[in-house]
Amino acid sequence: KFSESFGLMYLFGRGLYDSANYQVAAQPALLISGNAQLGGILQFVSNPFTDQLAESHELRFDGKLGRLTWRAGYYYSDVDDFGAAAWFTNRRPLRVDPTNSFVASGVPAGPNSLLSNFIDRIESPFATVSVPLSDAWTVDVEARYTKEQRRQILNTGVRFRAEFDDFTPRVNVRWKPREEWTVYASAARGAKSGGFNGATADIPTFEPEQNTTFEIGAKQTLWDRRLQLNYAVFATDWTDLQLSVPDTI
Repeated sequence: KFSESFGLMYLFGRGLYDSANYQVAAQPALLISGNAQLGGILQFVSNPFTDQLAESHELRFDGKLGRLTWRAGYYYSDVDDFGAAAWFTNRRPLRVDPTNSFVASGVPAGPNSLLSNFIDRIESPFATVSVPLSDAWTVDVEARYTKEQRRQILNTGVRFRAEFDDFTPRVNVRWKPREEWTVYASAARGAKSGGFNGATADIPTFEPEQNTTFEIGAKQTLWDRRLQLNYAVFATDWTDLQLSVPDTI
């Protein structure tokens, strides 16, 4: 914070995510003797397996001009995800090795392994300003522009690439007739980037989702602010709504 009217903030995030859910057919004979078709090896299959690295950076500038307050900033994120729908781990069966020791791991050969590398990069400048019109009325205006690049590379050599960009504004008007009451009305536009369907889908990619929301409501405090009641009515209009549905083959 450089002064009472200007400040700067930098946020950094980094995440490592590894997930594997190994399972084997619940047959005691396999656990003890292994699978004869695999040379007596006990095979655990992970469905799915993922190894993900994500980083994000955000720079914010905050300021005040008289009664007006503002914020401007820039957000960037990078996600690199390596995954497979069928990652196996081979171990010796209990009859051969009571410690169930590790033998090998990897991805089954062929397209059925669904081995893929997903890369997602987002750049997003944003700004917000709050303008008091009087002691009772305030207008908040927000806006964000987002550009997103997505890539997916399958082990079959197939590559998907898509770019999405969207502008998402929001306007909120607040009225505070008394200390314990705040009444507001807002309008906002939202967006969710498109992406890639599963390998067995007829359509490889899907379009971005967009929505427009209108909301009116109020907030009331009681008993020296020990209780707050919120009232709201809203309506949302979606375009190209994204839904997860089973892919029947």
